Amino acid sequence: MQLRTNYFLAISIGLFCSIKIIACDCPTVPKLNEAYIKDYQLIFRGSVKSLGECNEINKAHFFIQELYKGDSPKEIDVFFDCTSDCKMFFYPGETWIIYANFIQLGKPKVKNCSRSRKLIDNEIKLSTNYIASDFNFNEECEWLRKNSGLQPFLEENKNSTLTHRNQLPNRNSQLILIASSLGGLLLVYFLMNKFLKK
Repeated sequence: MQLRTNYFLAISIGLFCSIKIIACDCPTVPKLNEAYIKDYQLIFRGSVKSLGECNEINKAHFFIQELYKGDSPKEIDVFFDCTSDCKMFFYPGETWIIYANFIQLGKPKVKNCSRSRKLIDNEIKLSTNYIASDFNFNEECEWLRKNSGLQPFLEENKNSTLTHRNQLPNRNSQLILIASSLGGLLLVYFLMNKFLKK
């Protein structure tokens, strides 16, 4: 009986361990250089003020401390994957270097496989946020300041004005649309009758 129990336990552990745990498989991030930062439209150092609700994509509201590349107001929402194997985690109060690109409607999106990383207290050169770093956090900020400079902030948040709006037409516009649609259908009907009779 003991042998069967051990056998069953060994098979159970083997099956459990054989289940492949899928993780985000990022390519090796190259060292920080001019060529690398050309691939990104928005690079900044900032602190997380708040988070949205996770629905496949979430957003972190950042207060930007230093803007190295791109156009941005002082505060901006940055979108990120919050459900897949390559999901990211942000928490209010954290300070990050963000490497992002703009997606639809001018919204910046950050990906796990970029050099985006958070500041860790008493950081020594180590792997942070899955990247083997050639600089610590502050050295990376210094490199970005030196090689990209500090950019001025936009006065207003363009992202807030580029929201998608589904707006119903007013009553007069609805009547005009219906009348023109009916007129077009009648015109097609009469033209088809005229040409089909010949």
